[in-house]
Amino acid sequence: MFIYFRYHQTMSEPYFDRLHPKYKCCCGLTHVETGTKLICGLALAIYIISIILYFVNGPDPLVGRLELILDIIGALMVAAPIVGIKEAKPQYFLPYLCFLGFNVCAVAIQIPFFVFAYNQNSTVRTWIKNASPAMAHNETAINGIITYNLISCIVVFLLNAWFLEVIYKCYKYIKDKAAVGYNELTIPQLITSSVH
Repeated sequence: MFIYFRYHQTMSEPYFDRLHPKYKCCCGLTHVETGTKLICGLALAIYIISIILYFVNGPDPLVGRLELILDIIGALMVAAPIVGIKEAKPQYFLPYLCFLGFNVCAVAIQIPFFVFAYNQNSTVRTWIKNASPAMAHNETAINGIITYNLISCIVVFLLNAWFLEVIYKCYKYIKDKAAVGYNELTIPQLITSSVH
């Protein structure tokens, strides 16, 4: 008795292990394709809701039509990885990966500024006093604003870093899959046969 692999197309077709641990996320509980679809799907839904609210409530007086333009660009950017998965085009991931990388860096820079803002002579503390005089009416209120912003930055940093990791893993998965010409319809089958 012997065991051999049979391919639907050619015996020379490379084997691709799509279930390898490096293509998993969420502590190895789900595939990076699923994780990316969830992240991008949720982000796309938020952008679509924002676009609908723009037409329902009208433009923001401060930013005007720029709000709508940014929402449309954002929606296209987060939809691109979903299309990239379907079409096996890793390049579709690059705009959103760049955006997430920029966000991680930008928020990381803000965190120490808010930490130093607890110092009474901090420039950031003075800026908060001048920018929000009604809310920053005393030192306790200013500390509350600083704490809120600091916690928000940390949460945003961690979420963006996680999104970046998951979507980059999916980018690598799609790139690796395309490199070997993998097709779900041509997965090798393990067949047992007997020789008499």
